[in-house]
Amino acid sequence: MDRLWKEHKIPFLVIEPAKNEYRALVQSIPDLQVFTPGKNFISPFVYNPFVPPKNVKLETYKSTLKTAFAAGVSMTTPLDKIFEEAINNCYSDFRWLDTYTIDDKGRIFNITDFIKCFQETFDAIGYTGDAKNIGRAGVVRLNSLVNLFDNYFSIPIEDLLTKPTVIELAAIENSDQKALLISLLLLSILAYVNSNYVGEGGLKNLILLEEAHVLLDAQSNGGQGDANPSAIAQGLVKRMLAEIRSYGVGIVIADQSPKKSFNRCCSTYRYKNGFSSCGGYR
Repeated sequence: MDRLWKEHKIPFLVIEPAKNEYRALVQSIPDLQVFTPGKNFISPFVYNPFVPPKNVKLETYKSTLKTAFAAGVSMTTPLDKIFEEAINNCYSDFRWLDTYTIDDKGRIFNITDFIKCFQETFDAIGYTGDAKNIGRAGVVRLNSLVNLFDNYFSIPIEDLLTKPTVIELAAIENSDQKALLISLLLLSILAYVNSNYVGEGGLKNLILLEEAHVLLDAQSNGGQGDANPSAIAQGLVKRMLAEIRSYGVGIVIADQSPKKSFNRCCSTYRYKNGFSSCGGYR
């Protein structure tokens, strides 16, 4: 990372779910920016997941939100359908059209506003019995995200891709919340790159996902009919590997069990893979 920036001026983004090791790079890279979601008193990561990245149309971004939440949170049926309808209703209530980008006239809303839309959508459907209990559980899950996402402003994705950046998630104890934030970041980057980059050859950015099992091992705690967060997360990483390499964005997936992670999301592609010798294989 140090040489990548110093010798080639190629910015990198490190997503570090469990440790705080990469911040030591600040000693040799004064330009390094470090964010600590969950520790707002240190280096706050101000992020509003309902703000589309620059030049990304809402129609595309709504799909991003649905996929990210499905990868990070178990969506027991009919919670997934309520969530999808609530997204559509909330953007409509705040005067967004599907053709809008962040530069148009849609009003910005945050997670608290969305929870209100979710509750109204759920009440309007009129579920009873088990479905009603599932809907209430959805409200509880969303309320648990308020501390992370209760912002109207959001750090632009381009700010994370133009400087050496480390995002530390160790302060977030809930594994579902970590997986959700990672999913949102990766999908927002994917949407931004697809809308703003041109394939010109050469490396423009490097993204390092440490402790990849935090995302790839996301588990469903629900019952039959649930979306499988792990499978969705693996599909997310495969999609990134397939789509953004042509734009000059490299991805490094690091894990203590690299063989397992590689087989899950990279086996269908021709990629460089390396293994440490401490696991009994190279």
